[in-house]
Amino acid sequence: MQHTGERLGIALPAPKLALNGAELKNARVLAYDDRRIAQLTWLDAQFGPLALCIIQQPGKPESTQSERRQGMNVVYWADGSHSFMLIGHNPAAEMTRLAERLQRSLST
Repeated sequence: MQHTGERLGIALPAPKLALNGAELKNARVLAYDDRRIAQLTWLDAQFGPLALCIIQQPGKPESTQSERRQGMNVVYWADGSHSFMLIGHNPAAEMTRLAERLQRSLST
């Protein structure tokens, strides 16, 4: 987890990434258009896989927004140095709650 975060300039302490009802399974760095994207995955006991994608992207902070894409709920936000996208089959309200939890955890 630490190595993944270091590659994108963000602290990813595993204890702060704990989500109720979901087990953290994997963290990896992918390359897309010469950019690094961190992908963290959990397995939710009730709703299946969850993924958080993080890209280093300086800019202004953006509040949490959500939408539905290809049968999945997506919640995204930015903190001024990174952009985040949480994707999963959990109900929309639950996805928003999880995203807000991660947003708080990753901002400290």
